[in-house]
Amino acid sequence: MATLVLVGVVSFIAGCAKAPAVDMSRVVITLAAAPEDAAGDADTVAASIYVTGLPPTQVDALRSTGLTEAQWANLLRVTVVMADGAVDADLPPVLGSHAVSEDDSLRFTPLFPFDAGRSYAIRLDPNRLPGLDAAAVEALDTLEARVALPRPDIQPTTVVERIYPGGDRVPENQLKLYLHFSAPMSHVDGLAYLRLLDGRGREVEAPFLPFGLDFWDRDHFRYTVFFDPGRIKQ
Repeated sequence: MATLVLVGVVSFIAGCAKAPAVDMSRVVITLAAAPEDAAGDADTVAASIYVTGLPPTQVDALRSTGLTEAQWANLLRVTVVMADGAVDADLPPVLGSHAVSEDDSLRFTPLFPFDAGRSYAIRLDPNRLPGLDAAAVEALDTLEARVALPRPDIQPTTVVERIYPGGDRVPENQLKLYLHFSAPMSHVDGLAYLRLLDGRGREVEAPFLPFGLDFWDRDHFRYTVFFDPGRIKQ
């Protein structure tokens, strides 16, 4: 009788215990271009995010289960990383399509190509995978990664050859600067591309007079910048 009681207790405990977690140790998240696009323009390569190493049972369930866009986004979420390296949880995910490839990888292709040099945060929540019994399987850790396409090595065709007056210091009452370029420039407002930093590296607010479009020379090799005298005195 004591043996029967012991067996009953063990069976009860086994029935209530969580099953071992699904093995996610082989999962790898990468960003890569499709083979036919690998030699394309680095700024517009149609790259996709690939998740490999998912358990076969869950891959089969993904193929047979019609997930909604919201369910896909909860499973595999792609967001843009801010300039300071932070990830804003309030930002909407990158729009795109999800699919299971022939090689059993999960693929996310953005609606618009990824920007070269920009980082993207990837968040894979295995608990959202179909085919899991949430009541019987231990909670799985969220997998996170950051990916980016390499920034293209573009050599500038035009450079600023010299600035007049030159040197590390200019007179306090300096009112003009001349920028000389190595090739003709477009007839645009040059002030949109200029910043003035103070001694601490902080940007000075509105240091130039708003004459941006009118002060190219005839050949568009030289651009004249006028300081705002009021800002200089401050």
